[in-house]
Amino acid sequence: MADEDGEKGDYEVQRVRESAISGASELFEADRKKRFLNIERNRAFLSRPRFGFGKLVLLTNVKPATLRTWLTRKQLSLDADQNHSESKWRLFSYRDAVRIASLASISSDVRVSVTDATEILELLIRDIEQILENNDPDDDRQTGDLECFFAWKEDEEWRAERGWNTRRGMMGPEFLPATALFFQPHMIFKQVFADGHHMDDEHE
Repeated sequence: MADEDGEKGDYEVQRVRESAISGASELFEADRKKRFLNIERNRAFLSRPRFGFGKLVLLTNVKPATLRTWLTRKQLSLDADQNHSESKWRLFSYRDAVRIASLASISSDVRVSVTDATEILELLIRDIEQILENNDPDDDRQTGDLECFFAWKEDEEWRAERGWNTRRGMMGPEFLPATALFFQPHMIFKQVFADGHHMDDEHE
């Protein structure tokens, strides 16, 4: 009898354990699908053509002449170039605005030429895009630790590493040189989205 009770108890424990694992798996899968759908939604939102040249100037805080030069030289890969035909005006996406504003932010350092800034941005673009796609465009709150990037020149080549801007200060690689540049994409996202939403509200 005792053996039967023991076996029954073991069975109940196993059943509860399997149920918990199954429930956790379902929650994980639901969360994964939700994150995937959010990323897909964000990608569609970010890549949709919406801004003319004048609004792009306001969104990026880049002088019109400078911006025209960058666009003519195809300084960056933009959604607007893929959707553009000679018979239509170019319309720029939020992704375009973020890329141009990022280039402007990096090249604002007196030590960095536009060519260098483009090279740095190419090193960071995949990480920046990942952060951008996981960022909720409708949520302009800035809380907690935020990703940032450091860039420096070593052996005539630009290098970059991710770091964190925390409440306790900046955290980056231990070998970070004192002359490294600092770049925080979240602040650019926040400004571009805030100004873009304001333009949408005015248009409505």
